[in-house]
Formats: sequence, C-alpha cells, structure tokens
Amino acid sequence: MKIAIIGTGYVGLVTDTCLDDFGLSVTCVDQDEQKINLFNSGGVPIYEPNLTSLIEKNVSTSRLGFTADTKRAVIQSKVIFIAVGTPPKDDVSANLKQIERVAQQIAQYLNEYKVILEPSFNKNKKLLKTPILLDLRNLYDPEKVKIISFTYK
Repeated sequence: MKIAIIGTGYVGLVTDTCLDDFGLSVTCVDQDEQKINLFNSGGVPIYEPNLTSLIEKNVSTSRLGFTADTKRAVIQSKVIFIAVGTPPKDDVSANLKQIERVAQQIAQYLNEYKVILEPSFNKNKKLLKTPILLDLRNLYDPEKVKIISFTYK
C-alpha cells in the first residue's frame, strides 16, 4: 500500500520511517526543497535513536522516498497523513493555516477514494471549510502513539 505523509518535521519523519519499516511504501512530502534534498542525500535534521539507520535501510529498499511534489504523492497514495506544523497563535490556540493549505491541495489532486488522516488536535473541525474533506475523522493521534513501536499507551 502506498502512503503519503505531508510534512517532514518530527512527527511526519518518524511516522513515515516506522510505517516504511513495517513494509509499507511511503512518500514523504515537504514544500521545502532544501529539506527534501537533504533527505535525498542521506541527511537527517532531527535526532531520534535509530532513525538515521532506519531511513538509510528503507531508502535502500526503495520503499521510502522524499519529494516536494504534493500532486504526485496524492495521486499515487491510498492513505495520506497530514503532519504539517501548527505553530501557536497569540492566544496559544493552534494556527491551522498550514493544515488548511495542505487540505486544499489534497482536495485539488484527489483522483480516487483516499483515507486522509488529520492531526488529533483539530477538535474544532476547521477543515470543514474544504468541502471535499467533510468526512475527516480523528483517526491518528500522535500524542497517543509510542514512537518506533506504534503501540498505544
């Protein structure tokens, strides 16, 4: 099964590496082409035990890839994780602009039924502004996932 994870910060990068290590084919998407070039040249900008070696292993099997091409990733994937940043606003609530931008991109490129997993903190359903995503559910909660083993606490 092909999976796309949009956002290569801590949550996105660790999630995609672990899913890939389970044998799934994962494409990591980020709009920052410098970051994508870093990944494609073997660089890893964050530290998590064993992360670099898992990425190297999974890239060598051609199951893990990095791209800035959101359209290609959405079209080729059956499951799409939205893992972009949500910096705090002045009132400390989450700034959902990046999530809304990615949701609009996904909606633009949908070519068939997809499972789209949204961030768990989006309890107010602000993504409903994007009509194609009306049926999103909170299926993925990174706060409840133990990184690497993906067992619930």
